[in-house]
Amino acid sequence: MNLQEEYSKDNYNNVETIMNSVEHFNILLKEFETMTYNFVNNRLKNVINNTTKTLFPKLNVIDINVLNLFVQYLVEKISLLNYFNKDESKYYEQWEHNNSRDIKGVVLLLLPFIDDKDFAYLLKEITDLNQFLYSFNESSIPNKVLKEPRDVVLKKYFKFSNFSLGLINNNNSESILNLYTSNNLKLIYKIIVTIIVEQCTL
Repeated sequence: MNLQEEYSKDNYNNVETIMNSVEHFNILLKEFETMTYNFVNNRLKNVINNTTKTLFPKLNVIDINVLNLFVQYLVEKISLLNYFNKDESKYYEQWEHNNSRDIKGVVLLLLPFIDDKDFAYLLKEITDLNQFLYSFNESSIPNKVLKEPRDVVLKKYFKFSNFSLGLINNNNSESILNLYTSNNLKLIYKIIVTIIVEQCTL
């Protein structure tokens, strides 16, 4: 039995199992794409998609798709935990209430916190989710950033979030943080998966 067959036995339990193995990230995405939801329907999927695109109008298509799949899963999870009835429109209206504020909340729950008065503007400037870890679209954070004043570093290299400062490995090498894992997976994806696992085990 291959991995995909193994993880297809039980949708919810196996999704949470596979999320603990980041190497199987592509299988996880496939699982989300083929999952049959009880509450989240095609209309709500479209609302989620439009909401993420509104939050991140410049974000690349791949990252948008990843976000949408994760948000759909969490919206389904939250809806079932709160006994939302798919046959009653009021529960769908709740998700769309106040310009889909609750959906936006789920999206932002997956991402490093931005504590900035220009929060909304910053989101609209992001083209790649790894920019939450480093402002520039590069494969790693170079050692040179540690040689500049802190205020310059925060404004120039970590303008979207300073979350990755806690991950930096200052070992005097040219790179102080790889933004891709050894199997070429974006580090931000690994962080998002960890956040989802934490939310699903609450």
